[in-house]
Amino acid sequence: MASVFQYFGRDLYGRPTRGIVTASDQHEAVALLLGRQVWVTAIGPKRTVVLGLSRRTVSARDLATFCHQMSALLRAGVSPAGAIRLLAKEGSRPDLRKALQAVGLQLDDGVSLSRAFGCHPRAFSGQFCSMVEAGELTGQLDMALDRLGAYYERESTFNSRVLGALTYPLLILTVAAVVLVVLFVFILPTFHSMLTTLNISFPPFTAAVFAVSFFIQKHALLLTAVFLIVVVAVWLGYCTGGPVRTGLDRLFFRIPVVGSLVLYSAVSRMCYTLGGLIASGVPILTALEIVERMVGNQALASILVRARVDISEGKPLATAFRQERLIPGIVSEMLAVGEATGALDSLLDRVAGYFDQEADARVARITTVLQPVLLVGVSGLVAVILFAVLLPMFDTIWSIY
Repeated sequence: MASVFQYFGRDLYGRPTRGIVTASDQHEAVALLLGRQVWVTAIGPKRTVVLGLSRRTVSARDLATFCHQMSALLRAGVSPAGAIRLLAKEGSRPDLRKALQAVGLQLDDGVSLSRAFGCHPRAFSGQFCSMVEAGELTGQLDMALDRLGAYYERESTFNSRVLGALTYPLLILTVAAVVLVVLFVFILPTFHSMLTTLNISFPPFTAAVFAVSFFIQKHALLLTAVFLIVVVAVWLGYCTGGPVRTGLDRLFFRIPVVGSLVLYSAVSRMCYTLGGLIASGVPILTALEIVERMVGNQALASILVRARVDISEGKPLATAFRQERLIPGIVSEMLAVGEATGALDSLLDRVAGYFDQEADARVARITTVLQPVLLVGVSGLVAVILFAVLLPMFDTIWSIY
């Protein structure tokens, strides 16, 4: 079985060079590098990043462009290795260009395209490699790349959609948090000292507000530490996967307003990718396994795992999805029609389009409803706090008159 090795060395002109090479063992890797006129000074197995903390360095938009360009070159009769070399020369993104140059060298060594892509996880995810491998096995690599391009276009659109919908609400919440911290930590203690000097008695509501202010001021470091510990614990639990990540993914779907937007977008991409694989001739069980790795959500991935088990037992896909509460009912109904008519791939595409429209409607709803609600709510909260501070003054003035 081939392994990936990272090396350091010098080229024909004595210049330092580094990179990765795929070979069955370290001796073969050195021999391959000597054939490229690279004299190795250090070589070893390529290290992997744990806890899932590595991030993809190539954006979804760049991957979509690359997939469509390579698909067009393959349709024009260019070989995969030739297409990779051409795109590596023409690429404008340094990270993608560097990865493609390494992929081209690995293709020259006889490594398959999907395996070569898999050696660069920071540029090409495991899901990307699985889709390319399916295209290689079915002889429809160009169609698989087109589907990948459309998939990453949807991912980019989804990211822009969520970012556009949440930017203003997050800005309001950030400003509100800063204002509340300033009020409770700096302004309210000043008012408390001033009112105490004037021997003004505090109504119960005002006393409660001042008590909260003093608690936050006294335990600010402890509260900050607890908040950071919770955030780090949740993040590590999410990155390590397993039941913690599945529970967090399910919880995220239940967030009011935003959760349905994320669910509809995820279901849309799931259906679109599954429909493309089936249309490419990939068996349904294999297609579900690939989508399971591509979906990017453990809650949906666990549903696909159970669906594969049900289908292997002879149940229809519609029945498998109908048993899941997380999957909207329209999905199973449309799948039943597709299975009955033999047009499952086209029905999956229609379902994906439907949920794209629903996600757009949710974005519009967030923009028109959530933003003014947050603005009024934050303004009301600040007004209530200020009223609590000014209430003793009003009582004093009223008693004088």
